[in-house]
Amino acid sequence: MKIGHKVLLGFSVLFLFIVAFAVVGILGNAKNDRDIDNMINKGYKLVSLSTEMEENVANRVILARGYVLYGEEKDRQQFIALTDEAKTIQAQLKEMLGNTDEYKEAVEKNERWENLILNQVIPAYDEGGMNAALPLMEEYCQIWATEAMDSWIGIQQEAEQNMLSTADELADTNDKQSTIFTALAIITAFSVLVVAGWLTYFMVKPIKVITERLMQVSKNNLSFEPLVFNRKDEFGILANALNESTENLSNMVKQIKDTEASILENTTELTTSREIMKKQADTASNMFNQVAEGSTMQLEGASETATAMEHVSKAMGSISESTVSVADYSSSVNNYALEGNSIVIDTIKKLNDMSGTVDQTVTTMDRLEHRTGRIGEISTLINDISEQTNLLALNATIEAARAGEQGKGFAVVASEIRNLAERSRESSKEIAKLIEGIKQEINVAVHSTIKNKEEMEASLFAANNAGLAFKNISAAIEKISAQVQEVSSSSEEVTASVEEISASIEQLATIARENVDNVGIVSESAMEQQASMEAVEQTVEDLNILARELNSLMERFVLKEND
Repeated sequence: MKIGHKVLLGFSVLFLFIVAFAVVGILGNAKNDRDIDNMINKGYKLVSLSTEMEENVANRVILARGYVLYGEEKDRQQFIALTDEAKTIQAQLKEMLGNTDEYKEAVEKNERWENLILNQVIPAYDEGGMNAALPLMEEYCQIWATEAMDSWIGIQQEAEQNMLSTADELADTNDKQSTIFTALAIITAFSVLVVAGWLTYFMVKPIKVITERLMQVSKNNLSFEPLVFNRKDEFGILANALNESTENLSNMVKQIKDTEASILENTTELTTSREIMKKQADTASNMFNQVAEGSTMQLEGASETATAMEHVSKAMGSISESTVSVADYSSSVNNYALEGNSIVIDTIKKLNDMSGTVDQTVTTMDRLEHRTGRIGEISTLINDISEQTNLLALNATIEAARAGEQGKGFAVVASEIRNLAERSRESSKEIAKLIEGIKQEINVAVHSTIKNKEEMEASLFAANNAGLAFKNISAAIEKISAQVQEVSSSSEEVTASVEEISASIEQLATIARENVDNVGIVSESAMEQQASMEAVEQTVEDLNILARELNSLMERFVLKEND
């Protein structure tokens, strides 16, 4: 890691600790603010509303008792006003508490007591006075009112207990936050010290050590040990470069000194070297024979590889045939998908036609319902006419009775008319019943038709989705076909590459054969090289000249005695 990255890492660690410190503080304060707001906005308001409800019940008990004892109308009006106020308070409590069992129980007890006063006590007083209402007050009112007030007191106490619990949680949270802040402060301070020490160790110390070594090199002192920095930053690179430069300089001086001494000995050693080179030439000849054997083995391996590549070529041909089959299957599936899409389009068209028919049916049902209503009105009119006719027949019977013997025939006719009117009225009633039944059946048919329309709309939606799915399937199959074409093209390219590799292997086999032939030629050259060793003696004079040049070069350096 580079020095800049290390410095950035150190300061990033400090920045992260500071950010963590700030985030913990902000989040902790935000949570405390939310808890305090919740306690104030909900807790205190809940206590206040439940207290108001308790006082409301107590005041209404006093007003109800005052009305029963003294009959003051203002007590009754105030009772009703407080009852309306109680409903408003209950609505606010329901908004805060929700529809909990405790709230429902309190409301039920309150309504039971209210209904007793409004529906029994006050009506009893209005009808029978205090003596009628007071027993109800004494028997039920006090007990039920006390239960209602106790319910609201229970809600109040629970709210107060929740507020106390919230306060305790806030205290615990503050203690935890204080502990966290203290720990983060200690960790941050420790991190600052660690980062400072880390930067000092990784930057100041290496600079000091490298400076001391450079001062020694400037004084031509190459006897110090190499620097050991197990790091990959700029200091490690600099230390390695210094070590390499010092080592190269020291080696150069040593090599020059050694070369100067060795050149003086080369003259006597050349003869020995000549014998050694002769032996090496023999060894090279043996090695060339081994190379010939290796070339033969290489030739056999090339033949085996060519056979394997032929199998690969056949396998790629099979893959190409398989891709053609897959392309054919993909084309068939695409045709099926297009055919399914056409069927879905026809289904959607038929569903649209059916939807129009259903709409016409609903309209017809509405008109039929209207006409049956009109028939009902006519039936009612017939019933009214029958009643009037019956009344007229009754009057005619009375007049016939007054007429005596002269009115008997008229009385018989009036009786028949009355019977006909009665039958008409009964028939109109039956018609009304039939019309009502028809209207009910029409309503059932309308609802069923509407439901069928909704189901057809759902079917139409599903058919549209199916059509879209068929389109997606067709598009996907087209993509698959394109990919199959690509695979087929790739298979053909691989087959061509395999053929090229086979040709290369054949060339390699040819080269191996040529190597076997060339090894014999090289062996003969090695024998000739042995004869040329005699020319080595001509280099002695050249070595003497080189020794004089090295002596002049060594005079430029000042070395320690131990070097």
